[in-house]
Amino acid sequence: MDGKYIGWGIAAAIIVGALIFFSLPTFISEPEHPLGLSSTKLSLEVGDTEDLTVWSLPDGKKYSDISWSSDDESIVSVSGGTITAIKTGTAKITATAGDYRDDCIVTVSDSVEKPFTVYNPYSDRYDYAILSGEGFVGNGTTGGTLALTFNEGGYILISLAGYTWDWYTLTTNALGNPESDFNKINMQILSGDNVIAVSDYSFSTETEYHTFSTVNGITYNSASCTSVIYAKGLQYGEYTVKFNLYQNSSDLLPLATVTGTFSLCQGDGRYDTTSQYDRSYAWRAAVNDSAKAKQFAMTLTYDYADYWNEMMLSKLGDIHYSNGLQNHISVNEMPGFCVADSSVVKLQTALKEKYQAAFPTLPTDGQEYAQFLLSFVQISKVYEYDYAQNYNCTNHLDATDVWAFPSMTLYTGMGDCEDTSILLDTLYRLAGYGSGLIVLDDHVMGSVCLDSCTNYGTDASIDKAVYHGKKYFLCETTCISPVFFKKTTGSQEIYTYSASFDDKLTIQLYSHSYRLVGCVVGTLYEEYQFLELP
Repeated sequence: MDGKYIGWGIAAAIIVGALIFFSLPTFISEPEHPLGLSSTKLSLEVGDTEDLTVWSLPDGKKYSDISWSSDDESIVSVSGGTITAIKTGTAKITATAGDYRDDCIVTVSDSVEKPFTVYNPYSDRYDYAILSGEGFVGNGTTGGTLALTFNEGGYILISLAGYTWDWYTLTTNALGNPESDFNKINMQILSGDNVIAVSDYSFSTETEYHTFSTVNGITYNSASCTSVIYAKGLQYGEYTVKFNLYQNSSDLLPLATVTGTFSLCQGDGRYDTTSQYDRSYAWRAAVNDSAKAKQFAMTLTYDYADYWNEMMLSKLGDIHYSNGLQNHISVNEMPGFCVADSSVVKLQTALKEKYQAAFPTLPTDGQEYAQFLLSFVQISKVYEYDYAQNYNCTNHLDATDVWAFPSMTLYTGMGDCEDTSILLDTLYRLAGYGSGLIVLDDHVMGSVCLDSCTNYGTDASIDKAVYHGKKYFLCETTCISPVFFKKTTGSQEIYTYSASFDDKLTIQLYSHSYRLVGCVVGTLYEEYQFLELP
C-alpha cells in the first residue's frame, strides 16, 4: 500500500457462474448507479448458452429485481440472465431494474471463433486488444504466462503473470517467481522486426521506480523495478512482445524467451467478455520443518468476465486518489474487496487438491495448509506500485492508492501489500479459516485465525492480533521468497514461517539474493487496526 490508506465501498453485486451474490459496502459519492452488464456484445453459435453477469446494480435493487427480455425470442431466448442461441441472426437482450437498463447485442452464427479479447475501460469506445501466441494464451502443454491490461494514464501494461514448469527446471533452487529465479528480464515490444519499446529488470541493480523514455512518439519504461513493461502511444495494429529470461545479469543469451502477439483495435462502444484465459503456476513450498519442500505445478482457466466486472467496479468508484484528493470513506471499507468470485473459488479448490496430494496426512484446517496458501500468494505475485499499475506511470505519487479485487490480482499477476493481502484473506475464508486484514500506518498484512502457531526455522517471536479472544497470526504477502534457504555444512535446509523483515539483510550471505519476508513476523508492529468482513 503506497502512502496513506483510503477506503471505498459501492452498492453493487457481482454475479458469477451460478449467479451467486457478493454484496459490498455502500458507495457514498452518488445515491444510485446504473445497471451494468459484463457483456454488451456476444457472438454465439447455434445452441450455445451464456450467463450474463452483472457488475453494477442500482442502490436498493437485487438480482431478482432484474427483468430480462429479448426483442426476438426466435433467435435468442433469455431466462434469469441465461441466454440461449436458437438460430442464426441478431437479437437484443435487455436487462431492466427500476429506471435503469442495459442491453446486450447477440449475434448468432453457425460457427464462431472466440479469440482472447481484452478491453480498455478507459477509452471512449472501449478499444480492445486481441491476444494470441504462447505467452498470452498458452499451447498444449503450458498456459498463458503474460497479461495485458490498460491503465487510466493511457498506458498498455504487459506483465509476467504466470510461471511454467519448463522455467522451473532452468535455474538452481527455483521457487516459482520470475523476479527471484531470474536475475535479469529483458522485455520488448516489436512492430514487425523493429523494437519500439524496451525495458530491463535486474534483481542486483533494481531501481526503485520506473525510468521512462520517449522515442518516435512512444513512451515506454526503459528500466523497471518489476517484470512489467509499460508503453503509451501505440497505434492500432499488430505487435509482438518478448520477455527474455536470464539467470545472471551478465549472461549474453537468455535461458528462455516468452513470446506473444496482440492486435490493438478500435472498439464500437460495446464489449464481449466471454473470453477465458489460462494461467500457469509452478512453485516450491514447504509447510513445516519435517515435511520437505515439494514441487507443484498447475494450469487454471479463468473467466475474463470476473476480471472485467472488478475493473468496471474500480472505474465506477474512481478508486485512485492523488494530490491529496480522495474519493473514499475510510480503511474500514477494505474488507468489502474480498470478493470470492468463480475464479478465486476455482483457485482455492485447485490449491487444496494439490496440498492434499502432496501432504495426505496433514489437515486442511491447521497451520500447514494456512502456510501453503500463503506461500502461493507470496510466490505467484510480483510487487508493483499503484501509481504505475493504475494511473500516471511517469510520476510517482505517494498519495496514489488503489485497492484491487482478487480477480484483478489474479489476472495481472501483480499488486502491492493490500492487493495481495485481500487475495489471501479471500482464499482463507473460502478454505474455512477465520482471517482479517492488519492495517498499519503504511502497510497492510493478512492474518489467519489459529489456536496456536509453531515457530518454524527461526528464533523470532510470533506476532499476532487478539480479536474477540481469538488469535490471528500475521501473514506477510509482499515477498518473493516464502521459504528460507539456510546454509549448513554440506547441504541446505528449508524453513518456512520464517522470521522478520530484518532477515532480508542476512539473506545476502547466500549464493542467490532471495528477498525474504516470512509469514509470521517478529515483533515489529505495536499499533494496528484489525479489519474483518462485516
